[in-house]
Amino acid sequence: MTFFLFKPLASIKINTLQSLFLSSIFLSVPIFLSLYLFGSENKKMKNILYLILFFSIAGCNKKIENENTAESKEQKIETFWNWFIENEKRFRNPEIDLDEVLQEILDNASAIEKELAFEIKPIKNGIISLTISADGVKQLIPTVQKMIEKSPKIKGWKFIAFRQKKDKKLFTDIIYLSDQIELEPSKMQFLPIVENGSLELIIYSTGINEENYNEIFYGGSLLLDNLVGEYKFMTQVDNYDFHNMPTKKEDLNQLRPLSELPAFIDNHEAKK
Repeated sequence: MTFFLFKPLASIKINTLQSLFLSSIFLSVPIFLSLYLFGSENKKMKNILYLILFFSIAGCNKKIENENTAESKEQKIETFWNWFIENEKRFRNPEIDLDEVLQEILDNASAIEKELAFEIKPIKNGIISLTISADGVKQLIPTVQKMIEKSPKIKGWKFIAFRQKKDKKLFTDIIYLSDQIELEPSKMQFLPIVENGSLELIIYSTGINEENYNEIFYGGSLLLDNLVGEYKFMTQVDNYDFHNMPTKKEDLNQLRPLSELPAFIDNHEAKK
């Protein structure tokens, strides 16, 4: 087990040091007093007291480790935005390949979290929009929020947290995931499963099989983010999956058109 008792004091916040010091005083004094009183007569009790002291100190160190990890992430976010500020004029060049820009952004943001995703829109009315996405990973919600909170104010740029809900025109589009795989939202359906306030979804589409499941799942997840809004979908839906469309009439009768999903999730959220 690794301990951090000898970490330089300058790297620890004052409130953390105070907490550690007071915790050590309150925990150590009675324990060492008890050890002195027990002497060598009760080895079992001494071992118990040693264990209490050991885990108490380990707990204090874990708190310091967590705080320093949070500080480190904030520093990485600051480093990322400093890099972005230095390069944003180059990114605004109309002749630059946006795919190359995205790759540069991903490479530099990977120091913060490798699972982060980014979407960039071409300049419109003098504004370029950069969306920072958790890519469906709920644990990254605070990171995305912190990145937007720390984002610089740069003329000509708009930074957006999470993929936003698109207009209803999306339901009439066909989404091509590859030459042979497509999703047609107007023909997709869903089955909601609500139990004890928890919402799970099964999304149905035609042509889903073992070979294309991974592509369908990722492409379908992007579709759901655009239909509902990424943040709302992550925070309101506990689990979801994609299944091939059933063929039996009694099974089909239980399903709802995918176009009704945004309103269904809104109602589910309102009932909480």
